[in-house]
Amino acid sequence: LEKLKGAFTTLFVGWLTDKGIQAFRAFQEGNMEKLRSIAKNVALGLAAVGGLMFIAKGGLFKLLKIKLGLNVKKLTQPFILSSKDKVL
Repeated sequence: LEKLKGAFTTLFVGWLTDKGIQAFRAFQEGNMEKLRSIAKNVALGLAAVGGLMFIAKGGLFKLLKIKLGLNVKKLTQPFILSSKDKVL
């Protein structure tokens, strides 16, 4: 799992570096439309990565618990097998 995390981190940093270089070139050329497009793309990418990290860390269940007053244990209980359950 750590290797997978490292691989995705490397891909993300590479993507972000590429966008930084593109933004620098657009700024040098005075192409403000391209610069705005890059900024929008980076913002969407960062939001997507942040959302995935939030969900991966169990943030969705925490948010549901806070917003809806749900007991997360009751919500996830049907999906948890006990030692008495038989797996087919």
